[in-house]
Amino acid sequence: MTTALCAPCLNVPLQRDGHTVRTTGRSKVLWDWVDAGEGDLIITDVVMPDGNGLDLVPCIRERRPDLPIPCCQCPQHADDSGQGNPKRSL
Repeated sequence: MTTALCAPCLNVPLQRDGHTVRTTGRSKVLWDWVDAGEGDLIITDVVMPDGNGLDLVPCIRERRPDLPIPCCQCPQHADDSGQGNPKRSL
């Protein structure tokens, strides 16, 4: 399985389980991978340097409806702004 992944804290456990892990913090790179049909799974952080990971999910689903896209929030991104608050974003 190949995993396109934006949450760096998950790299090691996934690699240990035998998955190929690719990481990016940029939505442009993620779009390139999605459009190229790369990856069996995308794990996105809610907060990305160039946007909100939750905003990407509907657009990715349009292009690759069967692709699993779990979202997470890394603790260092938790703040009071609301952008990093999954309950507010959903």
